[in-house]
Amino acid sequence: MRGLSLLALALCAFATTALVGAGTAGSTTPFTLKYAISPGNAANLTAIDPAKSLTQIAWQAEYMTCANLFNRPDVDLSNGGRAVPEVSDGAPAVTPDGLTYTFTLKTSYTFSDGTPVTPSAYATEINRVKTLTDPSFAAYAADIANVSADDAASKLTITLSAPDADLPDRLAMPIFCPVPQGTGANPPLPLPASGPYMIGPTSSGSALTLVSNPRYTGSRPHNPSSIEFISVSDPSTLPAAIDAGTYDLADNIGNTGYANAVAALESGATLFDASCGGLGGCPYAPRATGNIATEDLVYLFDGEGVETGVDLDALIATSQWLERALGRRLEGQVYRAGAWAGD
Repeated sequence: MRGLSLLALALCAFATTALVGAGTAGSTTPFTLKYAISPGNAANLTAIDPAKSLTQIAWQAEYMTCANLFNRPDVDLSNGGRAVPEVSDGAPAVTPDGLTYTFTLKTSYTFSDGTPVTPSAYATEINRVKTLTDPSFAAYAADIANVSADDAASKLTITLSAPDADLPDRLAMPIFCPVPQGTGANPPLPLPASGPYMIGPTSSGSALTLVSNPRYTGSRPHNPSSIEFISVSDPSTLPAAIDAGTYDLADNIGNTGYANAVAALESGATLFDASCGGLGGCPYAPRATGNIATEDLVYLFDGEGVETGVDLDALIATSQWLERALGRRLEGQVYRAGAWAGD
């Protein structure tokens, strides 16, 4: 069941690749991406701490400001979207009993304040998750019996209480974002960033402003020079506002997620996150209603002449099976209506 939970959490949290990849690839012209969000989401961006900020919108910001040991792939989904090494220099060495994982870290990563991203930065956050995080998320570190850091050798060793091969996938969660060694329960915010963006001075009218991290040396996409999260109370104004250029993207308020995807496609994005039947949501957000449905998105792109390489009929069959397995109607539309007979 935890594997399914990890998948749901990944689906709810990492719908940001299209956002940070929007724009002309390789463009050197600075531009600000304006992201419309609901007032409720804006309220969750006032104080971001990876061990405590457990909302979807905060995870989006953390994804853009964090460099984890492992992270979700931005482009290549040939491994099914499973987490791949980011700061970890390849896969960890695992003992034959499956209990001890030793990660060797790349030494090229630094925080936005110039200090190095060390194994101790990850050990510090793992211990914070075990003690500070909501119990439903602290459970993702509950089986970590011991964590030790050897900064001189750039090695982090994690020992589990029982074998569990999903550890690298878990470490891709934003709650395991590195923080400087010695970070306590209530550190001054914002914390230094390790990812392609860092929290900057909040622009007028914005709930949060992210700016490029000049010390980031990784390869993740970061085309906009800055990203503004802007609170919008009336979702009915969004279509016209996006057409007018007031906003570039919108959170899925008023079911604008599909229009959002088209806008991202037109801006050059090539990777989109969705879930079969619209499943996922955020289990810790009581009113979260799910994600955009993969089959609906593929149907939309097919209609626009975009080659996705995805088997729409197989997606529909999968969502129909999920509906039977869960015993309830899903949020998607195409799995019930079926692909157009003329397709």
